[in-house]
This record gives sequence, C-alpha cells and structure tokens, in this order.
Amino acid sequence: MPTPPMCGVHSAAVYEQGGTVLVGTLDALFDVGWQRVRDDISKAHVSVSANDCCDVLALVGTVKHELHVYRNGVPVWEGVITRLDYEWDRVDIHAEDILWVMKRRALEVGYNYLYPPAGPGAVNAIDHCSWLLENQGYLKYNDPWNMTGRLHKVYGSDDPMLSRTINAWSMTIWEDLDYLAQYFGIDYTVVNRDIYWWDTHLSWSKIADLDTSWLSKHPRVVEYGNRFASRYVKTDGSGYAGVATAETSILADYGWIDVVANEIAQADRPDSTIPGVPSIPTDTELAAWQATAQDRVYDMSPPKVSVVIPSDTSLLPNATPFGWDPDTLMPGSWFVADVSYACASAREYHKLTELKVREVGDHGEEVSIATVSAPSKEVTQ
Repeated sequence: MPTPPMCGVHSAAVYEQGGTVLVGTLDALFDVGWQRVRDDISKAHVSVSANDCCDVLALVGTVKHELHVYRNGVPVWEGVITRLDYEWDRVDIHAEDILWVMKRRALEVGYNYLYPPAGPGAVNAIDHCSWLLENQGYLKYNDPWNMTGRLHKVYGSDDPMLSRTINAWSMTIWEDLDYLAQYFGIDYTVVNRDIYWWDTHLSWSKIADLDTSWLSKHPRVVEYGNRFASRYVKTDGSGYAGVATAETSILADYGWIDVVANEIAQADRPDSTIPGVPSIPTDTELAAWQATAQDRVYDMSPPKVSVVIPSDTSLLPNATPFGWDPDTLMPGSWFVADVSYACASAREYHKLTELKVREVGDHGEEVSIATVSAPSKEVTQ
C-alpha cells in the first residue's frame, strides 16, 4: 500500500549572493528536493522546465547566486548554487547550504589551545566554533553572505573543552568545525540560513514523543554487544591513559570487556626533547582523559538496547499536528522513542539526524527522517 503523501507544495527563487536581492522566481517546477542534516552540509535541488523559465535561467550562475526553497509559502531552505545542468527541455539546479562557504574558506591563522607548558590552556569548544564562524569566517570580509544575526552558539552547563593546536593555512574552516563534531562532542546544523552549534549531550531542542503510527515502517528493537564496555581506556599511545570501569554489578555480570581509544592523531603535545622517550601528558590532560573515559563507559554499559528506525522511513501526515512539521523540524532535536513488542521493548531518547523532503510532479510530497540514539548522558541548560 503506498505511503500517504504529505501536503506540502513547493516554490523556489534565485537570489544574488547574500540572499537579499531577488534575481527571479522559478515557475514550472516538476521536481524539488531539500534536506536538513546534523553534522554535515545539506543539499537541495529543483528541476525546471526550460521553456517556461528561460528568462530567469539565462541569468543564473553558480556561486554568485543562491537557491531559496519555500514550502506552502514558508522559507525552508537557502544555499549556494553549486551546479547547473542544462538539457534541451529542462534545467536542474543543485545547491548546498550556507556552510558550503566555510568548506571553501581557508583558516588563515593558527591557534594553540594546548595545556601548559606547551600552550595557554584549553578553551570552551562552543566559543572556538564562534571564533571560527564569526571572526575567521562569515564576518571577516564585511559579511558578504549576510550572516550577521544568523550564527547561534548554544551554551550548556557542561560544554566540552578543546585542547588542540593547528597551523595557519592547514585546513578549511569547515574541516576544523567538522573535526570538533567527530572528536570533541560538538553538534551543528543549518536551518534555512541559520547555523546552530552545541554540546552533543545538550538536549536544548526537544520535540514530541514519537508515535510509531506516524511512521511508514515499523521500528526495531536491537541489543548491541559490540557497543558494550565494562572498562574504557582513553590514551594517545604515549604509555599514559585515563581509565574508567563500570559499576561492580556490571563487572560481576559481564566481566572485563575493554575498549581502547588510542587516538594517536590527537596527540597534539610537542614531542619529547629526549629521542625515543614519549612526551608526558600533564595532570590536566590526564584528568580530561579520565573524565572522557568515565563518560564513555557510562554510555557503553550495560549493553545498549535501542530503538532502530529504518533508514528512509517516511513521516506520515498525522505527525504534523504534534510538532513534527517539516517546516520547523531541526536536526539534533531530542525526542522519546518507545517501542514494545512481544519479546522485547525499549524506551530511549533519540536525536533527529536528517530530514529529507521531495515533491515530484503530481505524486505529492514525501518526507523521510533518520534518527540515532541520543547519548546516555543528557545535559540541560
């Protein structure tokens, strides 16, 4: 039985770089797709009849112009046009969200946040993202992309600290931001033109508990043995580590099951001055490793029983009145997923990681979602 479509109707327009000067509207759309994602750069596309929009399409160029997408007249996506495909009867316009600009902006200055004596000390990772996106990014050259007031740092009560050193001209601004998302506990997302970043444990945005009747596919309940540890070891391979163990009852039931996070690439201290002798982490570094190990072993014990929502699960129209409206859904938002079957059940917080919307011809609109289990540690503002 086909999935009932949502009721969104899309329109689109092209603007000059900065998003304030209209080049023209795009009529005769027959294929529109856009997404919002957590910890990545989202994309959008529209397909237009060349016969109906040629006066506008003749003016459109990549990079210097932006694509803006509207759903029922509400702005839902904005970004930089990065590709134009011309065929004899159609034009396909492809765009990436505003973070694409940072993917193409070199980090012109380096920084040193190492612990003493190698550096002045660690900084709040949320503040570092502000420095990246504001001081070194969008606002550096008189704000050509019109991002003033669009950059939103979200503080929590237990934000991650950043200890890292980077040389000038060694990477792009987005590469540094994305590295923080992979290794230092930062989440980020783009909604329309606004960029948000926050601690991955911070539940600053919540939506209504998920009702499985809103989904086109049944969730699964899964227990993950490979994600279990009763002892977690955080090290950089220098012979020193932060080590944390699970509760005594966990050890009694499961025994000693170790995970070793040997992240040599993150050993940012300078080498020892004595050949063949590794550098020694400071007491502050060891304390930070210990705190990381404690958080991770807490997340990994006992074996996690999770709700798994299949990929490309469609969101049904009956979800909209309960706050699951594509216009407002934000990746990174927390919600409760509760599933109970005859042989197993699970109730846990999930995070929305992707919203994907597409309208093709007369077939209606399809909205799909992807989610992941939220961290066991929840921080509130």
